[in-house]
Amino acid sequence: MPTDDTDLPVFARRLKELRLAAKMTQKELAERAGMHLGGIFKLEQGVNRPSWDTVQLLARVLGVDCRAFVDPDLQPPAAEPPKPKRGKRK
Repeated sequence: MPTDDTDLPVFARRLKELRLAAKMTQKELAERAGMHLGGIFKLEQGVNRPSWDTVQLLARVLGVDCRAFVDPDLQPPAAEPPKPKRGKRK
């Protein structure tokens, strides 16, 4: 199990940051989201990965957009230039 927050997956780290910013305990977040306390704990520890439904639910309860859980340094891969189409020439 990770020993400090920098070793945690981005979602786990962001969930804890957003929960603390909302001034909620894990128990309060679990109750408001209709989840088990252990589920919140495991998400924050990076033990479990959330489903998309869970991400949306937690975002709503925390009053944030789902994008709040995204790593700001995450970039899509560079686009490859389009390949020329093969076919008949006119």
